Amino acid sequence: MNSILPKLRNDNITTLMCGCDPVFLNFLTTAMNSQNFLPEMTIAGVALVDTDLVGQLMHQRVWANAFGISYAGATQRQGTSIAYRAYKSIRPDEPSIMVDIIYSQLYMLAIGIQMAGPNLTPASFEKGMFDYPRKSGPYGTWGFGPNDYSTSDGAGRSSGTPGSLTDEQRRGCLSGSQRWQTLPDRQVARWSAPSSRPVSTTEVLHPDNPPQQDPEPQPDARQSTMRRLLESTPIRFGMVAGLAVALWPILAVVLPKGMPPGVVLLGLVFGATTGLTSAGLILIWRANRVINFANLAIAGVAGSAAVRSFLQWDIPYWAALLLAPFIGLAVGALVEVAVIRRFANAPRLVLTVATIGLAQLLGGIELAMMERLFGDVPQIVAPFETPLSSVTVTLGPVILDGNDLLPLAVVPVIVGALAWFMQRSLAGQGIRAAAENTERARLLGIPVRRLTTLVWALAGLLAAATLVLRAPSLGMAPSVTLGPTLLLPALAAAIVARMESMPVAFGAAMLIGVIEQTLRWNTDTPSLLSVMMLVIILLALLAQRRGASRAYESDGAWRDTELISKLHPSVTAMGIVKASSWRSR
Repeated sequence: MNSILPKLRNDNITTLMCGCDPVFLNFLTTAMNSQNFLPEMTIAGVALVDTDLVGQLMHQRVWANAFGISYAGATQRQGTSIAYRAYKSIRPDEPSIMVDIIYSQLYMLAIGIQMAGPNLTPASFEKGMFDYPRKSGPYGTWGFGPNDYSTSDGAGRSSGTPGSLTDEQRRGCLSGSQRWQTLPDRQVARWSAPSSRPVSTTEVLHPDNPPQQDPEPQPDARQSTMRRLLESTPIRFGMVAGLAVALWPILAVVLPKGMPPGVVLLGLVFGATTGLTSAGLILIWRANRVINFANLAIAGVAGSAAVRSFLQWDIPYWAALLLAPFIGLAVGALVEVAVIRRFANAPRLVLTVATIGLAQLLGGIELAMMERLFGDVPQIVAPFETPLSSVTVTLGPVILDGNDLLPLAVVPVIVGALAWFMQRSLAGQGIRAAAENTERARLLGIPVRRLTTLVWALAGLLAAATLVLRAPSLGMAPSVTLGPTLLLPALAAAIVARMESMPVAFGAAMLIGVIEQTLRWNTDTPSLLSVMMLVIILLALLAQRRGASRAYESDGAWRDTELISKLHPSVTAMGIVKASSWRSR
């Protein structure tokens, strides 16, 4: 692509038609956006690029200029298609996102078999398809005859610009807006698009006629604009920040010891470091749908090695700061390859328990490493001096040194690098794609297994960076002696962010840090901190709506099935089974 795009630009190419697979188009449109090369894109209908399902894989800024002719059916709401309802009539679980596309092929095969009659031969199958009356349905206009073996006779305009349906309604649906019908003389005549209404069982089995759709009221433009603004993450951050600033003077008067600026700044610093761990928890959740209770233990191994190397072996402090994240990166990758990958087909509850056991194993490794490498040293490390300890800032009754202020310089750099990696790099885009739908990512050739290893490595890096940044000010203890308590603030921030948005998690972590330091300043009861975390987690869970993202709709390769499957109705109808069930009550 580095050689293709400059040549296209130099040749003043303004329109592109790419008859290629969507994986190449995904990389191509991403590269075109980075080079600000925005020509017209002609949709050729190859490899389902004329469907909303595949179109969402492209870079949307470039794909907004795409248009063309599609023989796919008109857009259907997710969960209302005949394929979805046919699937749900025999299985209670959620079907694959590709069920609508597969069903149309099976439906065409069923038409040929039924029209062939009792004597099924290639000739009778062909005759049956030719005798099938030309009709229009959700998958377009179907008609077959001599020298006409193509799937559809109906065409429609397809574009990369989203239509009237919302993103939530369009996900997993076929695309298409205005529709045309191909006449016998091959001229094109326009006809109205099919829609979705409740369909009877007969229509599901014989969906020749498209279901009718009641017209939807168009939302007021001002209401839509206001809704988009309120759903914007920067706007939400601004609203929460404004509310916090407004409450600050009130709390400063109401609380027994007030709310000094130094306490607030210290809470923001510690909250920022907690946000790094929250980002790691979200990454692993979106990759594997599991809460990683071994996160603190991974950080313990990496942070203990780096900090004790500085204290016992006198390595430079800046080298220790860099050593901890690299060790965390290696430990996280090793954990995924050696342990987590073995549970790829296990229920998530089993994998969650495995992370708890993994935390104990890593804690034992941490203790053994301390004894073997550093000799007989105290297990608990008190706050220690560093080259930054001589730099002090006084804010009211609070004295902050350079170790307290270092996260203000380091965390934004890490956050910016992580944001660039997730948004701009090919690996980051692959991670996001695999998080949305693992099965679809595999079908598109994305190396999901290697990306999962990378996710665990990044989570280890972020957790280790959190520990080594906080160690000079708060000290350090083995992870096995601390338990999951230190993980609660990061977990609370991640739950507030719905285990989805890392920017929201960072904001929530900083707010939780301020609340935590304010409580420490005004009370001598440590148990209030645990109660506060419990209240925050419960309120965040109660405020959430199920299915807020595509990441919650698909499970990919990680099973979410019951450990014991249900019996088939024919088995439950047997007398001995009924008798056994009655006796067990």
